[in-house]
Amino acid sequence: MVTGLWHYVNITFDETINPNVVNLILYKGENTAPLQKNEATYYSWEYDGTEWKDNMNYGGGSYTYIDQTRCKKTGKTYAFCIATDDFVANNNPNAIEYENWTMVVKADGTEVFSTPLVMEEPVASVAVTRADYNLRVEPFTETVLKPVQEFITINTGNVPLHIKVFYNKLNESIVTSNVNTIIHPGETLNHSVAVATKRWQPGYVSISGTLYADALYVVPTGFISLDTSYVFNGVPRIVIQVGHSNYELEEIPNNDVTFQYKKNIEMNYGETKNVTAYLCGDGNITISIANSNITLLNVWSDGVIVDNIQNFTVRSTNSSEHQIVVQLQALKPNATAYLSYTLKLSGSSHVYTSTIRVGPETPVKREYAENTLAYIVVGVAIAGVVIYMIYNQLRYRR
Repeated sequence: MVTGLWHYVNITFDETINPNVVNLILYKGENTAPLQKNEATYYSWEYDGTEWKDNMNYGGGSYTYIDQTRCKKTGKTYAFCIATDDFVANNNPNAIEYENWTMVVKADGTEVFSTPLVMEEPVASVAVTRADYNLRVEPFTETVLKPVQEFITINTGNVPLHIKVFYNKLNESIVTSNVNTIIHPGETLNHSVAVATKRWQPGYVSISGTLYADALYVVPTGFISLDTSYVFNGVPRIVIQVGHSNYELEEIPNNDVTFQYKKNIEMNYGETKNVTAYLCGDGNITISIANSNITLLNVWSDGVIVDNIQNFTVRSTNSSEHQIVVQLQALKPNATAYLSYTLKLSGSSHVYTSTIRVGPETPVKREYAENTLAYIVVGVAIAGVVIYMIYNQLRYRR
């Protein structure tokens, strides 16, 4: 039994007992009741057929340890809604402290039942098992992200809690399951998350969550030391990459500009490939493109061919993405090549490099020549046979 909280104690008598007065008693220890009776040693409640009473009246009228509105007699069952002070001292913050007590039931003053009882200090605690959510959405796309992964909350204390989750941003766009509900001691809840995205420009959206818990059934005496509200910061962080799949997303420091490019590129020997990069954000950006160990054929900026790839300007906005397309041709087999972008804005330069792996040269198969020679030999042999047959026919006709 947890001290400082309301509890129901149901007493059911058999058909041979029909008491006029029922007493429920709790006292410290496992033998006889202590002589010194106070909120740390002794409690007594009673039902006399008309009224539910707190016999000790420790509160002196300002509070009581029985909730008469919730007590009820149904047939042979007497339901007492009672509580105690949270008298158990907390000497070890890493454990739930307890004391050994005894519960006694009396019918018309005669003891009919007793049992040992453990009285625990109230402890409110929640453990959260989690891994951060790493999600991705295409730029300027509205959708609902629903990761398969769930996080788990476990009530590791002995106090029922009403839990809620709030996020430091986009709270109205995030739905978390199994919240605004009660989690009982020892209970485990699984929580899924769904995020409704807006038409966001490229970048990273980082969201942290907080779990709030309110302790339930706490006795409102003013002397209960148990806090009623708690904050737990173990909710998984949600990180959303607003960008293209398989692209590196760079947020340029001190600027509202993002750059997306392919960090690793695979090409076959002899292949021609168009490689696209994306700029977004307000500003005029000067760009220089360099290539190493690979042939650069053309560069387009938003579909317009660039004459000077060493120095051209992009007037970028945050309402759409600006495309830079580089056309490459792999003319060296088994090569490692590089494509570099240098972006200059606000007086600073930023260099981003793609690494290109070029495959081997396709070897010529020798069996092709051997097969061709075999076909020629067979063809000559067949032609010889045909000529010989024609010769014999002409010879014997004469």
